[in-house]
Amino acid sequence: HFKYFSPGTVHVAVVDPGVGTARKALACYWQEHYFIAPDNGLLDFCAEDGLYSAMHLTRREYWRAEISNTFHGRDIFAPVAAHLAAGVPFSHLGIPIQLTPRLRARKCGVEGDTLIGEIVHSDRFGNLIANISKAEFENFVGKSSFAIRLKECNLTAITSSYGDAAPGELVALFNSFDRLELGLVQGDARTSLAVAPGASIIIKRGS
Repeated sequence: HFKYFSPGTVHVAVVDPGVGTARKALACYWQEHYFIAPDNGLLDFCAEDGLYSAMHLTRREYWRAEISNTFHGRDIFAPVAAHLAAGVPFSHLGIPIQLTPRLRARKCGVEGDTLIGEIVHSDRFGNLIANISKAEFENFVGKSSFAIRLKECNLTAITSSYGDAAPGELVALFNSFDRLELGLVQGDARTSLAVAPGASIIIKRGS
């Protein structure tokens, strides 16, 4: 997570299937950090609160002299990051631009005594990560009892760590990014439950 880095850090993200096309190259300053990436949704998170500055990278003097149509990470993003880290003012990198969100925001919602979320990721261990933050969970549940429901599974407690449960036990906990995570101790919850990203996860309050 970028917040573990010092303020002023320059972060470069290159997931760029549109490399070589008319898609823009962007730089963004948000929460005292700099982000450089293609205009394809990677920087959507910077636009969540509107408190950002963004630049369309147009100043070619900060790029490599020769630009490949297939490797802008090397020829544009990395050189711009190096210049920025070396002290080139952010405003010199191009022209100001407003970010246009490209990806569907996956946010949880509340309906009465039900918090409805979604499994948005499964890691290499088969743990299932939801789009429900610790703060959202605690604000919704308060001091009430609760049940976490995923398919036929029903959990009524949050575990502090995987080591606090027995092998083979399904647990719910908050991971290092404070996101609700369901995992099978020493196992693979994704395979065992046949759950993939996109599946609904429900928190019932007072259950």
